[in-house]
Order: sequence, then C-alpha cells, then structure tokens
Amino acid sequence: MSKKSCIIAVWLAILLMWQSVRGAPVDSRAAQDFDSFVASLPKDFVKGFVEVPLDWDNPAGPKVKVFYYGRVEGSFDGRTVSPVLFINGGPGFSSWDSYHKINQIPQMRNAPIIFIDQRGTGFSSAYPSMENKESRSYTKYYGSREIVRDIEYIRTRLLKKDTAWHVVGHSYGSLILYRYLIDYPDKIRSAHALSFALHDNPNRYLDFRLLGLRKAIEQYLAKYPKDLVIIEGLKDYLANGACDRAFIDLFISRIHNRESWKSLHLDLLDLMRNPKFVDLQFHKKVTVDSHQSSCALQPQQIIDYIEITGGDNMEDSLRRLSDKDNLILSILYNTQDRKSPVRADVAEILRPEFKRLSRRISIRDIKKANVTGKFKVYVGNSDYIVPVESFEKMRNEFGNLLDFHVIKGAGHFDIVSNLTAWQKIFGNDCEGILQ
Repeated sequence: MSKKSCIIAVWLAILLMWQSVRGAPVDSRAAQDFDSFVASLPKDFVKGFVEVPLDWDNPAGPKVKVFYYGRVEGSFDGRTVSPVLFINGGPGFSSWDSYHKINQIPQMRNAPIIFIDQRGTGFSSAYPSMENKESRSYTKYYGSREIVRDIEYIRTRLLKKDTAWHVVGHSYGSLILYRYLIDYPDKIRSAHALSFALHDNPNRYLDFRLLGLRKAIEQYLAKYPKDLVIIEGLKDYLANGACDRAFIDLFISRIHNRESWKSLHLDLLDLMRNPKFVDLQFHKKVTVDSHQSSCALQPQQIIDYIEITGGDNMEDSLRRLSDKDNLILSILYNTQDRKSPVRADVAEILRPEFKRLSRRISIRDIKKANVTGKFKVYVGNSDYIVPVESFEKMRNEFGNLLDFHVIKGAGHFDIVSNLTAWQKIFGNDCEGILQ
C-alpha cells in the first residue's frame, strides 16, 4: 500500500469511527437567545410552542414542548404556493441553520414554509440527561416515531383539521418524512426527500457513507496535497485512542462540505506550525466550543444507530473496511486491550428499553405501505455523505415510479440552499406543489 493510500485509510477510519461514536452535536442553548431569535423573524411568521406527551401512547403522562415557526401563506418567486413543512436533518440539530440557508435565497423569502425544532433540539425541550441509566432510557421517546406525531399535532394547530400540506425533508429529516408518509399518507399533499437513501440491508448505508468519505478525502488531498504530511503527524496521536470531540470535529464537520475545505486547510496549517499541535487545549481554541468534548454516549448517537446506521451492524461494515486496509484495524481496535469504542457504545445502545425507537425504514416498508410513487427524491452530485450511488437500489426497485433528481453543484448540506432544488420542488420543472 502506498504512503498516500495509508494516510487516506487512516483518515477514513478516523472519520468513520467518529461519525459513529460522535453523532451530531446537541444544540447549545447559549448559542441563541430566544427573545432575539423571535424578534428577528419576519412579522408575518406564526410561531409558538405546542405541549405534547413525552410518550404519545401515554397522553396523560409527562409533557415536552416543541417550538415551531414559519409562514402559512406566501409565494415562491412571485407565484402563490401552498404551505410547506420543512424537516431538517440530524438527529440532534435544530432548524436554525436550515432556516437561515433557505432564507438566503431571494426567491424563497416570501415562501410559506414551517420549521420545527425537533424534540431535544433548539428551543424545544432538551434531550434527557445521560448521567444515569434511568434518565438515559428516556431517549427512546426522542426518535422519529414521536417526532412524526408532534408534526401531525402541529399541522392540526396551523391548518384546518383535514387540510394536507406539502412536506420537504433533508437527510435525517427525510427519514422522518418517510415515516410520516407511512403513518399519515392522507395528510401529505406531496413529499420531497433530500439527501437520504433507503436500503433493505442496513449495512449498505455505512458502505455508501464510506464511499462518500473516500471521494471527499481524495478530492480534498488532490486540492491540498501537502496536508498529507500534517495528517501523518496526527496518526500516532489518534491511533493511541485519543478522545476529544472538539479536536475530531476539525475533520468531520468540514470534510463533507467543499465550502469548508479552505478553513480546514488553514486550521491544519495552524496545527503544523504549533510545536504542541497535539495539545487538546490548543484544539479546543480553534474549534467550536459548543460541541461536547468527551466520549460519553449522547442521545443523538442512540437515535442515529438504531434508526439510521443500525448499531448491531456497525462492526460488520468496519470489518469489511479492515479487510481492504489492515492499517485501519489498528486504529479502530487497540491491539493491547482489544477494546473498541464502537463495541462499548453498541452494547449500551442495544439495551432493551431503547427498542421503542423505530427500527430503520426500508424499501420494503415503502412498498408495504403502498406509498411508492408518492414522493420525489433529490441528491446533490457532490454529496459525500449520501453519494448518488446510494440510490441505485431505490431506482432499481421503484423504476419509473421514482421521481429522482440529481442536483448539479450541490453537496449534502448546501442542497438546502440550492435554488435549482427548490425550483423542482415548487414546480418549475415538474408538477411540484404549485396551487
């Protein structure tokens, strides 16, 4: 194996492991002041909280609050359109970033779009504490099964009881959209899934994520070839089991987004210039301090494993990766004590009380629910998390019933702010959601 291949393999292992162990960061409420955020919203926005059951099967039990905001009536590019619910990605992200990205598109500034902070995020009730097993067990009430029922309750508050709306999901939000489509098909006028592919074999999700990571790393190193030296200098440090979320975020949060590559490159140069560039305190100064800096299990990791990647199948994908590049095995599994950080998390995640979280939605589920052909799918041609190849199975299974769009120039995150994607959603090139 060439030196460059070794470095790519090491970086792939680091990224794949930390995506699995880390999950998405939980929103820091200090990052946004509620009053100032509400004051910044357009005057014609509706906004508020709904109080809903923590456990929808026990409506008389404890309650949580879910925050929503948006415009019920409006237009896209001067044309009147029906209201749209936008479900952002995650798990663990608020709606704020998506709202700001969409609002940057001039044609979207009067569009009737409703946003929600999914339970656990943003201004909605926070995720449960992870300090002990009892409080951790409440995570089972924060998956897509409960979120869909929150959404349906909000629909009844904003629209007439039997009025259906259009729904757009992004990434994990698309998974929520699929569950909404299965559970409440008559409440959705049209469904649009961005950047999320369904599979029947959960291992395929991780395999294609790996493919996307390979593409991102290879193209990044083609642009910044000298960064190989810096990454090689980090190899021994990371292989020794270093566990610092803020440090790893330096890689993970930027490698998937081409727009972040320059800042990633500049931070790597800073690390190289600093004689103690493996000093965690230094890393914490150059990375986002709202991310938690420990290896402790987080609620969104549990949701991610069970509903998306499938924690019980995680190691199979890692072993397939190790079969190709033996160097990766030494990174993921400490050869001295044979303890895997992934193994430890999976053991916790598969505890019986988490089984309430919905299992992964598959292509078979869509067929069984008879909603094939009732949704449209969109993916950016530069998506490194869910690459275009991820949709091959869906396209083969659904054939002409699948309305599939590849958005040129879009990645996994910036597809949300891509005008072409919204033109297709709002009916510039297809039936869309124009009234």
